[in-house]
Amino acid sequence: TPDYIAREIVRNRAYTKAVDWWSFGVLIYELVSGKTPFGDDSSEQIYENITEMRIKWHPMIKGTCKDIIKRLLEPDPTKRLGTVGDGEEIRQQPFYGKINWTRVEERKVTPPFLPACDTPENIEKKTKRGPAEDYAATLKYANGAKLTQELFSDAFKGF
Repeated sequence: TPDYIAREIVRNRAYTKAVDWWSFGVLIYELVSGKTPFGDDSSEQIYENITEMRIKWHPMIKGTCKDIIKRLLEPDPTKRLGTVGDGEEIRQQPFYGKINWTRVEERKVTPPFLPACDTPENIEKKTKRGPAEDYAATLKYANGAKLTQELFSDAFKGF
């Protein structure tokens, strides 16, 4: 969608994996504020906002959150956060506090928020992705430890 397209793509320039880190910056902004940083009524206006770097800073975005977003939305892709070290520098940002990334990768960290779902039918109503039976495993693994692994282990098989 237009909101996530990196500046260099909008400007028809060559691009690298840095465009993915740009999109990640847009995603963080949206998760915190509920809106995208360059959002507008038309795609053309969104593209212009991206090109001109007209970021509409939401008051909820401040401190380390604003810092990581600014660094991910760096106009110069060679200076953009994440372009060196395959993302390791992103993990080290103050925004993430004291996250133990090894424990996260080992799925030994309990998520800070677990949605309350008491029946497969309620899950279906909330997600509208498919039949309730597909989500029965959600109840079995309410702590989230094996949910993603079990539900999506074959999602990219043969990809």
